Amino acid sequence: MYPDEVRKLLVEHQVTMFSQTPSSFSNMQTHEETVENHSLSCIRYLFLGGEYIHAHMCDAWIAKYRQYGTVIVSLYGVTEATVLSTHAVLDDRKRKVNGVIGRPFPNTYCYVRTISGHVAPEGFLGELVLGGVAVSDGYFRRHSDAFCGDANIPGPVFHSHDMTYLNSKGDLIYVARNDSQVKISGHRIEIGEIKTAINKYHGCADCVVMVRQFADGDKRIIGYYVSDRYLDIDSQSLRTFLKQHLQPYMIPAFLVPIDHIPLTVNGKVDIDELPTPDISSVTDLAEQSSSQTTLKRMMDIWRKVLGIPNVQPDDRFFEVGGSSLLLAKTYALILQTFKLTEKDVDMIDLFTYTTPQAMAEFIDGLALQKMTGTDLNQGDSSL
Repeated sequence: MYPDEVRKLLVEHQVTMFSQTPSSFSNMQTHEETVENHSLSCIRYLFLGGEYIHAHMCDAWIAKYRQYGTVIVSLYGVTEATVLSTHAVLDDRKRKVNGVIGRPFPNTYCYVRTISGHVAPEGFLGELVLGGVAVSDGYFRRHSDAFCGDANIPGPVFHSHDMTYLNSKGDLIYVARNDSQVKISGHRIEIGEIKTAINKYHGCADCVVMVRQFADGDKRIIGYYVSDRYLDIDSQSLRTFLKQHLQPYMIPAFLVPIDHIPLTVNGKVDIDELPTPDISSVTDLAEQSSSQTTLKRMMDIWRKVLGIPNVQPDDRFFEVGGSSLLLAKTYALILQTFKLTEKDVDMIDLFTYTTPQAMAEFIDGLALQKMTGTDLNQGDSSL
């Protein structure tokens, strides 16, 4: 469901306890900033989990609803340990810290494990190991070393592959995974699958796939590729190929050609030497003339949100780097730029009109409808 629809349900049923992933909450919060009333003051407990929680990501919500005393709780867990293992109430202090996942629930044991298998001291990074009655016995008909026993915890345990540390306040802090999985917009993505798909493209000699964070909550996949010496790969053709082999959420937001893959003295990929797509040079919407055509203004919104300079009228949002979080930002900018309300444009419309051209025509239709008083969704019965 989309933020505006979720909001309507929350208000209609006066929901007091609400759970979302951070990505979904960011969408909700972005939409909430366009709404003047305080109808969601009914929410007493807001639970966030399933993804990384950035510092200050709840600031806009707190600024609007602090007086109503909403309690925001960070939740962490994995399916292998029956979904939830740790929790933290995000008070003013904890909301300033990235990745707070708090302390274990009463039925759960956990500790931070060093590479040598010992309990990590305070402040030292290690793998989070979970134990207790909530941990399952293993995967169905499949062995995994992740469920191997551990001398520091009695009974069944699960090695999470999540890197954490214990801070001076006794709270666990999540840092990253220690394998090649990443989570973007709620999807768990295996980087290796994307690399395999790119390397299958004719003329690709090698590639590197990574995730870069451009802002809080704005993580995007970047694919760097090296063309065979006798061929020059066109990035648009490569993107078309990937659409046939990967899920839409796995397609890199940026495909960047490079001459060679930079290496460190140890022979590993030198991440710092890979070029970062420049999204800082995108023209500010505030500098745009009010006399622009609707299409040009729509394309400016896409440039602003997606951080790409070469937006085409027929570009599809999710095929050029869009995500659910960026969709919410696009929706908010459309309402602001064209002085529309959520009654005029529903967020679901952005899934129907997925290109700047289509959305511009839709908005022009709304303007004509307002001027003439005609409902453009109803055909002429005389035809």
